[in-house]
Amino acid sequence: MQMSGDPEFHEGLGFVISGQSQFNTGALGMERHMHLGAVAFEDTQEGNDMLNFQAQALFMILMGHGWKPGGFAKRPLQIKIVGNPDDPENCALSLWKRLEPTRKHLRQLEEQFRAEHKKDPELMAAKLFEIVVIDAPQKKEEE
Repeated sequence: MQMSGDPEFHEGLGFVISGQSQFNTGALGMERHMHLGAVAFEDTQEGNDMLNFQAQALFMILMGHGWKPGGFAKRPLQIKIVGNPDDPENCALSLWKRLEPTRKHLRQLEEQFRAEHKKDPELMAAKLFEIVVIDAPQKKEEE
């Protein structure tokens, strides 16, 4: 995969996919991140196709700024899937299932990376993505 940005600049440190209508990504304490609100996509074939299309497009943008030896190989891309335990369609387990095509895409990217760096044992062992799947109660609005 060809890198498009400055080879020493690693923009994509974090990515959040949330199942909440309001979500403060800054509360996660990541230096930089992108956010995709899964709650905007219905849990239908069409909605899930669009959710996965958007997620994969954003991953490719992030990787254009860090996909190189020394990029994600030394500092994995943080992926947080944050579900809403009060919404069965958007709880962490449901989001995890809905994102199966994206998870497959990430596995393929790791395989591609390893194939491109098979002569370097350190890069072959690199963990490119650090994925956390959690439910987090949505903060109730003040009445």
